[in-house]
Order: sequence, then structure tokens, then C-alpha cells
Amino acid sequence: RLAQPQAMNCLKANMRAVWLEPAASEVNLLEATATSPPSVEQRLIATIVEFADGRPLMEWPFALLRRIGQAVIDGESHITTGPSGKEWYLDDPDARNKFRQPYRDFPASLAQSFAQLHANARGKSQRWLNPRGIKRTMDELRNFLDEEWPAMELRSQFARATWTALGLSGEPQFDRLVAIPAWRIMLDAEGAAIYARAIVHKQTRVVQRSDLIQLVYLGVSGLRILATADGPFLSMATQIVNGRYVGARVVHINSLL
Repeated sequence: RLAQPQAMNCLKANMRAVWLEPAASEVNLLEATATSPPSVEQRLIATIVEFADGRPLMEWPFALLRRIGQAVIDGESHITTGPSGKEWYLDDPDARNKFRQPYRDFPASLAQSFAQLHANARGKSQRWLNPRGIKRTMDELRNFLDEEWPAMELRSQFARATWTALGLSGEPQFDRLVAIPAWRIMLDAEGAAIYARAIVHKQTRVVQRSDLIQLVYLGVSGLRILATADGPFLSMATQIVNGRYVGARVVHINSLL
């Protein structure tokens, strides 16, 4: 949508009117670089550059979580986000071409790493739910996140696994982590993925993990909005975020144009 000059100009005008600033991300760069043919990739990169308007890319979500985790270890009360360090890829098509295949492989590897976990969880949950005639739907996701997910041991297991995978030392201070919006929203995204893939009776189109990790960006301070036109992601993300995280919203891109 934003490759169209009229749409981009409208978005920027509406953002200025409510004191919002553009924040393109390293995830946007990854997804654009993994796109083919080259003409589409070039158009997407140009759109990211136009949208970012000279501002740095938001860093990789797990890099942000790691910096927050290290701040917890060091007893710091806050961190300040900075450039991702990948901004130069926007201006260097040869560099993007060199890393295109690894970029394309990453979303698949990210999804595959949790696919078996979700499959195993689905078998167990459905064997318990089906004989009891319980048929959960995606419309109940918000209730699951509010009432059931916080008490599940699986939530702390995800936190511990993420903490270890990020190379953070010691045992995570779980109570403190879930009080930090960026970490809590990532754990809620994990819970939503488990709910959608393991508990819901009739599965819908799978929301990609590379989409869900972007919700970490809504864990920063201030007013923040994530816009998308991806229907399944929008449906899931609004239940995770809207009304549950003060100052954060997920909206359809059309509402900003």
C-alpha cells in the first residue's frame, strides 16, 4: 500500500497530526530482502527508506530483549533504543544479494524450531479437550491470555528458554521479567501461538513467528501503533495487545490512511 505515493503522503500527514514518528524495523528489512523478484524487493526497500525518513531501523526484537535482560542483571531501570546497525543494507543491494538466501531461510527456521513443540502440545491438549466436548475458538484468545496463560508452567518455561537462548547469565528473575512490557508481550505472543496451534478446535491460517516477534516493539514506552494488512496476524495481535497494554495498539493500515 505504501509504495503508492498518495498512500505514503497520507500516512505521513496523519502521523504528523498526532505526533507519531515512523519506525521501520530490522524485521521489515529481513522480509523485504527475502522477497522476489528483485523488482519487488527494490520497491519494498525504497518504501522502507521513504517511510523511515532518515531515522534508524528498530533493532532485531531478540536483540532488544537481550539488552533488557542484561539491564535486569545489571540492576538498571531502563535502556535507550538505538540504531540496529543494519541501516547500510538499505543502500547496498550487493550486500543484500549476498545475504538474501540466509534471510530467506530464517523465517522458515524460526517457525520450524517451534513447530514440533506446538504439534506435541496439540496432541496432548486435544486428547483432553475432545472427550469433554470442549471446542475452543480464536475469539476466546484474550480470555486465555488473561485467565489461563499466566498460571501455566509453560509460560515460565518459554521465559527461561528465551533467556538461555539469548546468552543471558544465571536464572531469569521471572516476576521482574513479566513486569516489563517487552518481555511480557513476547510471552503473550508465545501463549497466543500455543493457543492457536494446540488448543483451538478448528485451526485457521498459521500466523508466522516472524510476524509475532514484531509485537516486542510495542513494549517500548509512549504511544505506539503497529499497522498491518495481514488479516490473521491482525486478528491475533489485536487480542494480544489492544486494551491489554496501555498506549499500544495494533490496527489495519487502512485506518491510518
